[in-house]
Amino acid sequence: MIKKIAALICAFALSSCFSSDETKDREEAAAYYAGEFGMQPPADVKMLYAKQVFVRDSYGTWLKFNGNIELMESLKNRDFIPTTSDEFMEETGGGNVPSWWTINRSFEFYAKEPWSKEFTYSKAYLAFDREKGEIYFHHDCFD
Repeated sequence: MIKKIAALICAFALSSCFSSDETKDREEAAAYYAGEFGMQPPADVKMLYAKQVFVRDSYGTWLKFNGNIELMESLKNRDFIPTTSDEFMEETGGGNVPSWWTINRSFEFYAKEPWSKEFTYSKAYLAFDREKGEIYFHHDCFD
């Protein structure tokens, strides 16, 4: 009986430390976009996917959306610097990556640290697929 109670307490504790939300609904995903970029996505951004995972005092956000060259450049000009495909894939991958996160080594890759001053650690990544007009964004942070 004590083992069952201990198992239930552990299961509750673990479940209360982890949450995950994923959406391909543009309106819902726009809230994640606004949370990261401080503004709503431009009207011509029709395809917008989002996933966010919380584990205790850290979280990760993945965004994928369509964008023209002007949007790509405006995001990059937020003090992102070029990075390697290896760093991008290592830092944005893992067990929580959404199925629509389809990165190709031919993309352009950028990073910015810190991304948000609200956290002890915060780093963001951008990848541009100019051929398809798609933008990938990832943010990891913890306190």
